[in-house]
Amino acid sequence: MRASVTKSATLKNIIAGNVDITKKTGKLNGAAILDFNTGNAQSFNIVLSNVKGERVVIGFDAKANQYFIDRTQSGVTSFEKDFAKNMLPPLFK
Repeated sequence: MRASVTKSATLKNIIAGNVDITKKTGKLNGAAILDFNTGNAQSFNIVLSNVKGERVVIGFDAKANQYFIDRTQSGVTSFEKDFAKNMLPPLFK
């Protein structure tokens, strides 16, 4: 059984751009919990990527009032035909 490791980092007042959280957390292996407060942001994208160029984009499109998860460039996707696509999860009120 693998031991759970907790790392915590706080980044405040981030201006839109390229922010590398590994400078604060070090290399992350396994599951991670990211807690964001988008404040007054209308639309946003969060890109999770690695050195191989694989990436997952999570975001909110204010114009469409829709969250999305884009796994089209997430790496190996052949295990499930519907994995590599742009998913639109439901909004809960």
